[in-house]
Amino acid sequence: MGDLGAAGAGEGGDNMIAKETGVTMRAFIAYREWEFVDPLDGRVGVLRQEWRVSPLVSLAPEDITNAFGPDWQRYRPEACYVLEQHVVCRGDDWGWKPEHLANTYSEALEYVDMRATSCSDALTELWAARAAHARDIEEAKQAEAAKTAKEAERQEQKAASEAAFARLYNSSRWGYWAHCWRAYGTRVQEMAEPERQNTLNREGFREAHDAVLAAVTVPAKRKAIRLCLERFAPEWIIKPGVR
Repeated sequence: MGDLGAAGAGEGGDNMIAKETGVTMRAFIAYREWEFVDPLDGRVGVLRQEWRVSPLVSLAPEDITNAFGPDWQRYRPEACYVLEQHVVCRGDDWGWKPEHLANTYSEALEYVDMRATSCSDALTELWAARAAHARDIEEAKQAEAAKTAKEAERQEQKAASEAAFARLYNSSRWGYWAHCWRAYGTRVQEMAEPERQNTLNREGFREAHDAVLAAVTVPAKRKAIRLCLERFAPEWIIKPGVR
């Protein structure tokens, strides 16, 4: 929807506030209305709110003082605009009241209730940018949460893998395979760099190695180690006939 008398009003709001000359005829830029039940008499009524941005010079000094106190210039010395709100409650017009001081037109738009319906292109664009920023933040939070969860899962799996290897290493029946795996690991680490890289880059080696790390039970750990060693380790690592 375009502006009602203020279409596309940007910084300065040329169509709505006529270059800050104090024009008093200003269209509202947003509105909100809903039914409510009066808590005192139980009557159902309609409350409507409207917002507009006005140049500060267009308001009576006493209205500004009544709304923001006698010392408002001390904490908002650069204020040039005012966001006003108009309320009609069950047909009773409460008039326009100053709501927020702002240094710029864009800042004034920041204070409009996002539950309202925008009648301003500038306000619609602001809310779209705000929503996009909120989505970016939420997506970043979700990505960080997923990263944290994945790291926690990795650490949990690593701990389970190491625990399984420790049980295998201390097993009177299958501990031999853990000792062989450790010996092979030492052998690979002691290789000269070209030989070591050639070993690590052999087809299927990384998959077999990862399968050893992924195993979290003694039987699975033993099987993965045996398969990897039988395929890639030198013959002296494994005693003949051992299974």
